[in-house]
Order: sequence, then C-alpha cells, then structure tokens
Amino acid sequence: MARHLAQYNIARMRGVAEDPAMDDFRAAIASVHRLAEHSPGFVRIVPDDGYLPWGDVHALPNLTVWQSIETLRNFTYRSAHGNLFAKRDKWFLPPRGAHMALWWFDDSGEGPSYDDATRRIDHLNDNGPTREAFTFGVPFDSDGLPLAAPTANRT
Repeated sequence: MARHLAQYNIARMRGVAEDPAMDDFRAAIASVHRLAEHSPGFVRIVPDDGYLPWGDVHALPNLTVWQSIETLRNFTYRSAHGNLFAKRDKWFLPPRGAHMALWWFDDSGEGPSYDDATRRIDHLNDNGPTREAFTFGVPFDSDGLPLAAPTANRT
C-alpha cells in the first residue's frame, strides 16, 4: 500500500455556484482537472458528490491525492493552475482561518473522505500545523516528522 499526500482546500465563493459571476471559474474547472491529471505526481481527484463543508452553500471543497509535497507545490504554483490561482479574489472571499490542509495517509485506492478532510481543516484551525494536518509553510514528511519549511509559497 502506497503512502500518499492528501490535499484539501475550501474556497468560499462570493456567490452561489450557479451565480453568473462564477462563469469564468466554472469554465476553467475541466481544463484545470485535465492539467492535474497530466501533472507529475498526481494520483487522483476525489469526487465531492455535492459535499458541503459545514453545510455552507458558499463553500467549494477540493480534495486531491499526490505522490509528494513537491509535485503538489509545482502544480499549484508553477503550472497553468497558478494563473487561475492568481485570479482567486475575483471569485472567492478571503479565507477565514485555514483553508487548506495536507496530510499523509496509507492509500488503498479510495478516499480520503470529505468528512475526514473537513475535520482536518478544523484541527488545523484549532491546533496549528501538526502531522494530522499541515501546510506548505509548515510541512511534515510521510513519517510524520517536521520538514524544513520552504522559503516561498507559504500557504
């Protein structure tokens, strides 16, 4: 069984998903998913099946699985995804607290679950970065040991 990195982020939309203000974002989702699927280190996107974190209709969850922190960081900031990420203020409200959590897990080919991922965001907000839930800025290795933090892209 492989040990993989889970990445969960929640963005709070300025309107509901069907709002015309979200049209550009919705139009870009399929191409961003294709980019991820062809990116080194990508494992899978976990379908959200309409999941609403905390019952919030403005919350847009995203859960993906990667082989390493570095491959996820490269996709996030150094691919065409970075162009979309740079426009996030157009569609999303500034985060209130942690909006992304990373953690290592023994991957059986399913999951992780959205409920567990939301619990980890809550854990990060309550406890700060730990091996249970961490960030790019305060990363942990697959054995749960702290890594030296990168000098850039600290989110």
